[in-house]
Order: sequence, then structure tokens, then C-alpha cells
Amino acid sequence: MTQQTEPKSAALERSRFSLRDLPSATQFEIWKESINCIYSVDADRRTRADGFVADLDSWRHRDLMMVEAQSCSQSFSRTSQMIAADGMDHYNVQLYTDGGVKSDIGIGGDVLKPGGLLLLDLSQRTEAQASEQFNSVHLFLPRRLVEDHL
Repeated sequence: MTQQTEPKSAALERSRFSLRDLPSATQFEIWKESINCIYSVDADRRTRADGFVADLDSWRHRDLMMVEAQSCSQSFSRTSQMIAADGMDHYNVQLYTDGGVKSDIGIGGDVLKPGGLLLLDLSQRTEAQASEQFNSVHLFLPRRLVEDHL
């Protein structure tokens, strides 16, 4: 796993995360552990065995965050227990630039293709299934900054 973080004193923190240098047998479990602070993920046995791909470039300024992600087929969920435990009061705006996602929850529709935009409220349950391969950009916005504009 490759992960680099810019100094915390910078106004804009950047980090990179990649599973490419890890043994295939450990990639999915490391991904699952790494992302469980926001979403619980699952993938079918074939996807796990073929070598799980996940590359993230992230930028953060205080409680604003943007993530550019490239990954493979997987399901995402956010349970009531996760919501109660982490206290994240953010919206997650997702733009799929390649591939797509299927979700019955969120504003933006149930099946998103490239160019599709999905708005998820992290204080609400989420269930989604990402396509075989996808590239996406995620913007995490604190509710207090945007709630008066929605």
C-alpha cells in the first residue's frame, strides 16, 4: 500500500492511497479496513481474487475533502450504526467520469453512467453498487456550509 501525506501545516493537505504494490490476497481486506471510516464495502469472490484495484488521490482543507478514485466493482453501504458512531454530518457529491453506480438512495437517480452525479447525505443510510471499473470524484461538504442552499 502506498500512502503519502503532505505536511499538516499546509493549508491544503494531500494524500495518495494505492493497493497496487500489495499482494493480491490482501488488497481487498486492506481496502475494506481503510474505507470503513465512511462506508462498509463488499465485493464478489472473483473481484477479490483477481486483485482488487483502489487508487485514491485526496485533498483536504479543514472539514472539506475531495477524493479522486479509481477502483473496481464493489458494493458500498452506510448503516445506521456507522452514522451513529462516526458523527459525520456531510454531504457526499459523487461524479462518475468513467463507469457508474447503481443506487436507490440519494439524489440523482438509480443508475448513473459516466457523467452522472449522485448526492448522498452521510447522515442517512446508503446502499450502492459500483460498476466493473470506475473513475469518480467525490466532494465531501459539511452540512453547515450548504444546508441553507439546498
